[in-house]
Amino acid sequence: MRCFSSLCAGFLSCIVALMGCSAPAVIYDLLAPVYEYRSYLVPSAKVAENPGYTANEDGSLTFNQGGLRVTVRPLSDAALNRRYPDVSYKDRFSANPFTYGNWRDPRLGYTPNRFTVFEVEVFNPVLPKVELFPAKVMLRTDQGAEFVYYSINREESENSFEDYYTLIRGPGGNEQYRFDQRMGIVREELYRPDHQVFKGGDYKGYLVFEALGEGAQSVELRIDGFATQFDEANHPHQTIDLVFHFDHKMEKRELKGEEARRARQRDWILTGSAQR
Repeated sequence: MRCFSSLCAGFLSCIVALMGCSAPAVIYDLLAPVYEYRSYLVPSAKVAENPGYTANEDGSLTFNQGGLRVTVRPLSDAALNRRYPDVSYKDRFSANPFTYGNWRDPRLGYTPNRFTVFEVEVFNPVLPKVELFPAKVMLRTDQGAEFVYYSINREESENSFEDYYTLIRGPGGNEQYRFDQRMGIVREELYRPDHQVFKGGDYKGYLVFEALGEGAQSVELRIDGFATQFDEANHPHQTIDLVFHFDHKMEKRELKGEEARRARQRDWILTGSAQR
């Protein structure tokens, strides 16, 4: 029955795509609902309870203590799409590695999150050197779920972009081209391991995790074992643990009338393979 319904929805979507504005209004009424959907993170009220942490106007959190400043900025899908406009607005052919671009899941009626992305910036004004180890970072939800970070390749983490996009890559030159586009951006943007920040320097990059479920109301990004001092063999001699608290917000609004018609007119006939 579900397959039949999906087939009917695809057939109706095809009619809409072909007829555009001339498609009868009754056809739009038969289609599944479409939504404007946002899922994003904002600083938690818990920040006020933790000395050394400050909530910033741009929605980021900063730890500033003992000659170290670490800023964690959650990046929404909309912000990520704006950062990579050339690869984010091509519907099912969008090659933004961190989002689904402007593709809409026909089963859900909206664009879901592909990942949860944080931009982390470390500024070291006074200490000889410091280091953040991505392998020691964990994203934990109020429901008890724990997520490890996505690395570039499988040697660095149990989750990797290389594996993720290899598994869903289809045959053909266009698919290989999109794979290369995605991995190029990933290599440029991720917070890399083995990167020490020396006195007066700064470094930033992305820490990426699985998408949050709708049931998650809050999360904490735990950065354990952040090295602030090293011994003569360059091994961490003194470390601190950092915890950044965020609330998970979701907004979902069903599109009606002309808004819904315009949204559907730009849709392609989508299948499961469209999520590549």
